[in-house]
Amino acid sequence: MPLCLDGSLPQYQRLGERSARNTICPKACNPHFNTCDPSTAPTCIFPDPRVTNPRGACACRPGHKAAGYANNDVSKQWRLPIEAQQHRVWVVEGVKCDILCDVPWGVDSCREV
Repeated sequence: MPLCLDGSLPQYQRLGERSARNTICPKACNPHFNTCDPSTAPTCIFPDPRVTNPRGACACRPGHKAAGYANNDVSKQWRLPIEAQQHRVWVVEGVKCDILCDVPWGVDSCREV
């Protein structure tokens, strides 16, 4: 069985699409065609198709967090343990990121989220 570009097996038809080779691989997140709010960085990640109710995520600009949501509302904004991206807040597609974090710079930025 061929592998997808990310090394996964082509078995997640619900979130994938059939390619010319008749395989089923998850679609990659296209930073030029998504529903990320313009206030986010031009970076998005496609959800892991193995999780329940997968969703895409958009990266807030460094030092910014979601507008209009509580810091602990993980249904709208969260941080991820990604090397060199610990400072970044991630939001669901369509959420604005135009609020400056309490500490908007350095390794301790946006710790309130």
